[in-house]
Amino acid sequence: MANAGVDNSGSQFFFTLGSQLDLQDKHSTFGYVTEETIYDMLELEEALVDENDKPLYAPKMIKAELLNNPFSKIIPRIIVQESEEVKDRNKVKIIYVCSIYP
Repeated sequence: MANAGVDNSGSQFFFTLGSQLDLQDKHSTFGYVTEETIYDMLELEEALVDENDKPLYAPKMIKAELLNNPFSKIIPRIIVQESEEVKDRNKVKIIYVCSIYP
C-alpha cells in the first residue's frame, strides 16, 4: 500500500512489458494482462507524460477477473458495486482488464 500521509492510503500496481528481475523479492507478482488488453498496455507505454513521468491522462483499471483465488479462506469485508463513473463508459478513455493468477 502506498501512503501519502495521515488518513491517506492507496494501492500501487506495477505493469511491465517484460521480465523485471530487479523487482523480484521486492514486490509480489499477482497477475498477468491477457487477451486483447495487451494492446492497451502497449498504448499505455506510449501515453503522454509530464516531466516526472506521470501520465497526463490517468488510465483507470475498471475490472479485474480472479481466475484462481490462492486465499480462499479470506472472506471479503465489502463487495464494491460498479460506480456511476464506470457505468458511463463513454467517459473512460482506456479500459484495462487484469486477470489474476496465483
